[in-house]
Amino acid sequence: MLKKAFIRIILGVGFTFLGFILSNVYFNTHPLFGISYLGQTLAGFIAGTIGLLLIPILIEHLKNSIQRMVVSIIRETNQQLQKRREQQQSQSSEKDKRAQFGFESILVDTSAIIDGRIGEIMNLGFLPSLLIVPRFILVELQHVADSTDVLKRNRGRRGLELLEQMRKNPEIKIRIVDKDFLQIKGVDSKLVRLAKEMRSKILTTDYNLNKVAKVSGVKVLNVNELSNAIKTVVLPGERIRVKVIQEGKELRQGVGYLPDGTMVVVEEGKNLMGQIVDVQVSRIFQTAAGRMIFVQLVKKAV
Repeated sequence: MLKKAFIRIILGVGFTFLGFILSNVYFNTHPLFGISYLGQTLAGFIAGTIGLLLIPILIEHLKNSIQRMVVSIIRETNQQLQKRREQQQSQSSEKDKRAQFGFESILVDTSAIIDGRIGEIMNLGFLPSLLIVPRFILVELQHVADSTDVLKRNRGRRGLELLEQMRKNPEIKIRIVDKDFLQIKGVDSKLVRLAKEMRSKILTTDYNLNKVAKVSGVKVLNVNELSNAIKTVVLPGERIRVKVIQEGKELRQGVGYLPDGTMVVVEEGKNLMGQIVDVQVSRIFQTAAGRMIFVQLVKKAV
Protein backbone atom coordinates (compact mmCIF):
# COMPACT_ATOMS: atom_id res chain seq x y z
CA MET A 1 0.00 0.00 0.00
CA LEU A 2 2.81 2.43 0.92
CA LYS A 3 4.52 1.66 -2.33
CA LYS A 4 1.38 2.40 -4.34
CA ALA A 5 0.77 5.63 -2.38
CA PHE A 6 4.36 6.72 -2.97
CA ILE A 7 4.00 6.05 -6.71
CA ARG A 8 0.76 8.04 -6.79
CA ILE A 9 2.46 11.01 -5.07
CA ILE A 10 5.40 10.89 -7.48
CA LEU A 11 3.01 10.80 -10.47
CA GLY A 12 0.93 13.63 -9.00
CA VAL A 13 3.97 15.84 -8.42
CA GLY A 14 5.45 14.95 -11.79
CA PHE A 15 2.25 15.69 -13.71
CA THR A 16 1.73 18.92 -11.72
CA PHE A 17 5.19 20.13 -12.65
CA LEU A 18 4.74 18.97 -16.26
CA GLY A 19 1.38 20.75 -16.56
CA PHE A 20 2.81 23.91 -15.07
CA ILE A 21 5.80 23.97 -17.48
CA LEU A 22 3.83 23.10 -20.64
CA SER A 23 1.10 25.66 -19.94
CA ASN A 24 3.67 28.40 -19.37
CA VAL A 25 4.05 29.05 -23.12
CA TYR A 26 0.34 29.76 -23.59
CA PHE A 27 -0.56 31.57 -20.41
CA ASN A 28 2.45 33.94 -20.61
CA THR A 29 0.84 35.56 -23.64
CA HIS A 30 -2.79 34.89 -22.62
CA PRO A 31 -2.95 35.35 -18.85
CA LEU A 32 -6.12 34.11 -17.18
CA PHE A 33 -8.10 37.03 -15.70
CA GLY A 34 -4.96 39.12 -16.18
CA ILE A 35 -3.05 37.04 -13.63
CA SER A 36 0.00 35.43 -15.28
CA TYR A 37 0.42 32.41 -12.96
CA LEU A 38 -3.25 31.63 -12.39
CA GLY A 39 -3.66 29.65 -15.64
CA GLN A 40 -0.40 27.78 -15.07
CA THR A 41 -1.43 26.93 -11.51
CA LEU A 42 -4.82 25.56 -12.64
CA ALA A 43 -3.19 23.58 -15.46
CA GLY A 44 -0.64 22.13 -13.02
CA PHE A 45 -3.42 21.27 -10.54
CA ILE A 46 -5.49 19.50 -13.19
CA ALA A 47 -2.45 17.62 -14.53
CA GLY A 48 -1.44 16.68 -10.97
CA THR A 49 -4.94 15.37 -10.23
CA ILE A 50 -4.81 13.28 -13.40
CA GLY A 51 -1.39 11.95 -12.43
CA LEU A 52 -2.52 11.23 -8.88
CA LEU A 53 -5.89 9.57 -9.61
CA LEU A 54 -6.44 8.66 -13.24
CA ILE A 55 -3.01 7.52 -14.46
CA PRO A 56 -2.55 4.85 -11.70
CA ILE A 57 -5.97 3.42 -12.60
CA LEU A 58 -5.04 3.30 -16.28
CA ILE A 59 -1.69 1.70 -15.46
CA GLU A 60 -3.38 -0.90 -13.22
CA HIS A 61 -5.92 -1.70 -15.91
CA LEU A 62 -3.17 -2.00 -18.53
CA LYS A 63 -1.16 -4.27 -16.22
CA ASN A 64 -4.16 -6.53 -15.59
CA SER A 65 -4.91 -6.73 -19.31
CA ILE A 66 -1.33 -7.70 -20.07
CA GLN A 67 -1.37 -10.30 -17.28
CA ARG A 68 -4.61 -11.83 -18.57
CA MET A 69 -3.23 -11.94 -22.09
CA VAL A 70 0.01 -13.60 -20.92
CA VAL A 71 -1.90 -16.13 -18.78
CA SER A 72 -4.19 -16.94 -21.71
CA ILE A 73 -1.23 -17.47 -24.03
CA ILE A 74 0.52 -19.68 -21.47
CA ARG A 75 -2.67 -21.71 -20.83
CA GLU A 76 -3.32 -22.24 -24.54
CA THR A 77 0.31 -23.21 -25.11
CA ASN A 78 0.16 -25.72 -22.24
CA GLN A 79 -3.07 -27.21 -23.60
CA GLN A 80 -1.54 -27.65 -27.03
CA LEU A 81 1.59 -29.22 -25.53
CA GLN A 82 -0.54 -31.53 -23.36
CA LYS A 83 -2.64 -32.57 -26.34
CA ARG A 84 0.48 -33.24 -28.37
CA ARG A 85 1.97 -35.32 -25.53
CA GLU A 86 -1.24 -37.35 -25.24
CA GLN A 87 -1.24 -38.02 -28.98
CA GLN A 88 2.40 -39.07 -28.85
CA GLN A 89 1.71 -41.32 -25.85
CA SER A 90 -1.29 -42.86 -27.62
CA GLN A 91 0.76 -43.53 -30.75
CA SER A 92 3.61 -44.88 -28.64
CA SER A 93 1.20 -47.12 -26.72
CA GLU A 94 -0.23 -48.52 -29.94
CA LYS A 95 3.27 -49.13 -31.32
CA ASP A 96 4.27 -50.85 -28.07
CA LYS A 97 1.27 -53.14 -28.27
CA ARG A 98 2.00 -54.06 -31.86
CA ALA A 99 5.65 -54.58 -31.00
CA GLN A 100 4.60 -56.78 -28.09
CA PHE A 101 2.14 -58.84 -30.14
CA GLY A 102 3.98 -58.65 -33.45
CA PHE A 103 0.67 -58.60 -35.33
CA GLU A 104 -2.56 -56.71 -35.47
CA SER A 105 -4.68 -58.25 -32.73
CA ILE A 106 -8.23 -59.56 -33.12
CA LEU A 107 -10.55 -60.23 -30.18
CA VAL A 108 -12.56 -63.44 -30.50
CA ASP A 109 -16.18 -63.69 -29.39
CA THR A 110 -17.80 -66.81 -27.92
CA SER A 111 -20.06 -67.20 -30.94
CA ALA A 112 -17.08 -67.28 -33.32
CA ILE A 113 -15.39 -69.99 -31.26
CA ILE A 114 -18.53 -72.14 -31.02
CA ASP A 115 -19.20 -71.65 -34.74
CA GLY A 116 -16.06 -73.64 -35.52
CA ARG A 117 -15.15 -72.05 -38.87
CA ILE A 118 -12.50 -69.89 -37.24
CA GLY A 119 -10.23 -72.94 -37.04
CA GLU A 120 -10.23 -73.48 -40.80
CA ILE A 121 -9.89 -69.75 -41.47
CA MET A 122 -6.77 -69.57 -39.30
CA ASN A 123 -5.34 -72.81 -40.69
CA LEU A 124 -5.63 -71.45 -44.22
CA GLY A 125 -3.87 -68.22 -43.22
CA PHE A 126 -6.72 -65.85 -44.15
CA LEU A 127 -6.18 -63.96 -40.87
CA PRO A 128 -2.43 -63.54 -40.26
CA SER A 129 -3.17 -61.86 -36.95
CA LEU A 130 -2.87 -62.52 -33.26
CA LEU A 131 -6.09 -63.91 -31.80
CA ILE A 132 -6.87 -62.53 -28.35
CA VAL A 133 -9.25 -64.58 -26.18
CA PRO A 134 -10.29 -62.69 -23.01
CA ARG A 135 -10.64 -64.73 -19.84
CA PHE A 136 -14.30 -63.70 -19.50
CA ILE A 137 -14.96 -65.26 -22.94
CA LEU A 138 -13.45 -68.53 -21.71
CA VAL A 139 -15.69 -68.38 -18.64
CA GLU A 140 -18.77 -67.90 -20.82
CA LEU A 141 -17.64 -70.73 -23.10
CA GLN A 142 -17.21 -72.99 -20.06
CA HIS A 143 -20.76 -72.16 -18.95
CA VAL A 144 -22.03 -73.19 -22.38
CA ALA A 145 -20.03 -76.42 -22.17
CA ASP A 146 -21.61 -77.14 -18.76
CA SER A 147 -25.16 -76.48 -19.99
CA THR A 148 -27.90 -79.03 -19.28
CA ASP A 149 -29.02 -78.63 -22.89
CA VAL A 150 -27.29 -81.36 -24.90
CA LEU A 151 -26.89 -79.27 -28.06
CA LYS A 152 -25.44 -76.28 -26.20
CA ARG A 153 -23.16 -78.53 -24.17
CA ASN A 154 -21.79 -80.21 -27.29
CA ARG A 155 -21.20 -76.89 -29.03
CA GLY A 156 -19.45 -75.47 -25.96
CA ARG A 157 -17.18 -78.48 -25.68
CA ARG A 158 -16.41 -78.34 -29.38
CA GLY A 159 -15.42 -74.69 -28.92
CA LEU A 160 -13.06 -75.55 -26.06
CA GLU A 161 -11.52 -78.37 -28.10
CA LEU A 162 -11.09 -76.02 -31.06
CA LEU A 163 -9.26 -73.49 -28.89
CA GLU A 164 -6.95 -76.19 -27.59
CA GLN A 165 -6.19 -77.36 -31.12
CA MET A 166 -5.39 -73.82 -32.26
CA ARG A 167 -3.12 -73.25 -29.25
CA LYS A 168 -1.14 -76.36 -30.17
CA ASN A 169 -0.75 -75.22 -33.78
CA PRO A 170 2.54 -73.28 -34.10
CA GLU A 171 1.21 -71.49 -37.19
CA ILE A 172 -1.63 -69.89 -35.23
CA LYS A 173 -0.81 -67.10 -32.80
CA ILE A 174 -3.31 -67.03 -29.96
CA ARG A 175 -3.15 -65.48 -26.51
CA ILE A 176 -5.36 -65.49 -23.41
CA VAL A 177 -5.68 -62.14 -21.59
CA ASP A 178 -6.97 -61.68 -18.03
CA LYS A 179 -8.20 -58.11 -18.51
CA ASP A 180 -11.74 -57.74 -17.15
CA PHE A 181 -14.19 -54.97 -16.36
CA LEU A 182 -15.99 -55.96 -13.20
CA GLN A 183 -18.09 -52.79 -13.22
CA ILE A 184 -19.53 -53.69 -16.64
CA LYS A 185 -22.31 -56.23 -16.92
CA GLY A 186 -22.61 -58.28 -20.08
CA VAL A 187 -19.88 -60.05 -22.01
CA ASP A 188 -20.62 -58.13 -25.21
CA SER A 189 -20.16 -54.76 -23.48
CA LYS A 190 -16.90 -55.94 -21.93
CA LEU A 191 -15.64 -57.15 -25.30
CA VAL A 192 -16.42 -53.82 -26.98
CA ARG A 193 -14.70 -51.91 -24.16
CA LEU A 194 -11.61 -54.11 -24.39
CA ALA A 195 -11.50 -53.76 -28.17
CA LYS A 196 -11.55 -49.96 -27.86
CA GLU A 197 -8.74 -50.00 -25.28
CA MET A 198 -6.59 -52.38 -27.34
CA ARG A 199 -7.55 -50.80 -30.68
CA SER A 200 -8.47 -54.28 -31.87
CA LYS A 201 -11.10 -55.71 -34.17
CA ILE A 202 -13.73 -58.20 -33.02
CA LEU A 203 -14.29 -61.56 -34.71
CA THR A 204 -17.87 -62.75 -34.24
CA THR A 205 -20.95 -64.35 -35.77
CA ASP A 206 -23.33 -62.61 -33.36
CA TYR A 207 -25.68 -60.18 -35.13
CA ASN A 208 -26.35 -57.97 -32.08
CA LEU A 209 -22.68 -57.72 -31.09
CA ASN A 210 -21.88 -56.86 -34.70
CA LYS A 211 -24.27 -53.89 -34.60
CA VAL A 212 -23.29 -52.68 -31.10
CA ALA A 213 -19.57 -52.81 -31.92
CA LYS A 214 -19.99 -50.86 -35.15
CA VAL A 215 -22.06 -48.18 -33.40
CA SER A 216 -19.29 -47.94 -30.78
CA GLY A 217 -16.67 -47.37 -33.48
CA VAL A 218 -15.10 -50.84 -33.25
CA LYS A 219 -14.30 -52.69 -36.47
CA VAL A 220 -15.92 -56.11 -36.79
CA LEU A 221 -14.96 -59.20 -38.76
CA ASN A 222 -18.17 -61.18 -39.25
CA VAL A 223 -17.54 -64.84 -40.07
CA ASN A 224 -20.95 -65.11 -41.75
CA GLU A 225 -20.20 -62.15 -44.02
CA LEU A 226 -16.83 -63.66 -44.90
CA SER A 227 -18.48 -66.99 -45.66
CA ASN A 228 -21.07 -65.37 -47.92
CA ALA A 229 -18.42 -63.31 -49.68
CA ILE A 230 -16.43 -66.36 -50.80
CA LYS A 231 -19.37 -68.51 -51.89
CA THR A 232 -19.75 -69.55 -55.50
CA VAL A 233 -21.40 -66.88 -57.63
CA VAL A 234 -24.28 -68.16 -59.75
CA LEU A 235 -26.71 -66.20 -61.90
CA PRO A 236 -30.27 -66.85 -63.03
CA GLY A 237 -30.21 -68.92 -66.22
CA GLU A 238 -26.86 -70.54 -65.36
CA ARG A 239 -26.64 -74.35 -65.43
CA ILE A 240 -25.08 -76.31 -62.56
CA ARG A 241 -24.97 -79.88 -61.27
CA VAL A 242 -26.17 -80.83 -57.83
CA LYS A 243 -26.90 -84.00 -55.86
CA VAL A 244 -30.40 -84.23 -54.40
CA ILE A 245 -30.04 -85.52 -50.83
CA GLN A 246 -33.37 -84.80 -49.13
CA GLU A 247 -36.96 -83.68 -49.58
CA GLY A 248 -37.88 -80.02 -49.59
CA LYS A 249 -40.55 -78.27 -47.55
CA GLU A 250 -42.88 -77.74 -50.49
CA LEU A 251 -44.57 -80.42 -52.53
CA ARG A 252 -42.28 -82.38 -54.88
CA GLN A 253 -39.19 -80.30 -54.01
CA GLY A 254 -35.78 -81.82 -53.49
CA VAL A 255 -32.83 -80.23 -51.70
CA GLY A 256 -29.13 -80.37 -52.42
CA TYR A 257 -26.06 -78.32 -51.51
CA LEU A 258 -23.19 -76.74 -53.40
CA PRO A 259 -19.64 -77.51 -52.21
CA ASP A 260 -19.61 -74.20 -50.29
CA GLY A 261 -22.75 -75.19 -48.35
CA THR A 262 -25.28 -73.11 -50.28
CA MET A 263 -28.72 -74.71 -50.23
CA VAL A 264 -30.18 -75.59 -53.64
CA VAL A 265 -33.92 -76.21 -53.88
CA VAL A 266 -34.72 -78.43 -56.87
CA GLU A 267 -38.25 -78.10 -58.21
CA GLU A 268 -39.75 -81.51 -59.07
CA GLY A 269 -36.72 -83.13 -57.43
CA LYS A 270 -38.42 -85.10 -54.65
CA ASN A 271 -38.19 -88.41 -56.50
CA LEU A 272 -34.55 -87.87 -57.51
CA MET A 273 -32.92 -88.27 -54.07
CA GLY A 274 -29.42 -89.71 -54.30
CA GLN A 275 -29.03 -88.65 -57.93
CA ILE A 276 -26.78 -85.99 -59.45
CA VAL A 277 -28.87 -83.88 -61.80
CA ASP A 278 -28.35 -81.03 -64.24
CA VAL A 279 -30.37 -77.98 -63.28
CA GLN A 280 -30.85 -74.38 -64.33
CA VAL A 281 -30.93 -71.51 -61.83
CA SER A 282 -34.32 -69.79 -61.77
CA ARG A 283 -34.00 -67.40 -58.82
CA ILE A 284 -31.75 -66.62 -55.86
CA PHE A 285 -32.85 -65.55 -52.38
CA GLN A 286 -30.47 -63.82 -49.98
CA THR A 287 -31.49 -64.22 -46.34
CA ALA A 288 -29.85 -63.44 -42.99
CA ALA A 289 -28.90 -67.11 -42.76
CA GLY A 290 -27.34 -67.16 -46.23
CA ARG A 291 -28.32 -67.78 -49.85
CA MET A 292 -30.96 -70.11 -51.22
CA ILE A 293 -30.85 -71.06 -54.89
CA PHE A 294 -33.98 -72.30 -56.63
CA VAL A 295 -33.44 -74.38 -59.76
CA GLN A 296 -35.41 -76.20 -62.43
CA LEU A 297 -34.50 -79.57 -63.88
CA VAL A 298 -32.89 -79.35 -67.31
CA LYS A 299 -34.96 -81.36 -69.73
CA LYS A 300 -32.86 -83.70 -71.81
CA ALA A 301 -33.25 -83.50 -75.54
CA VAL A 302 -35.15 -86.41 -77.02
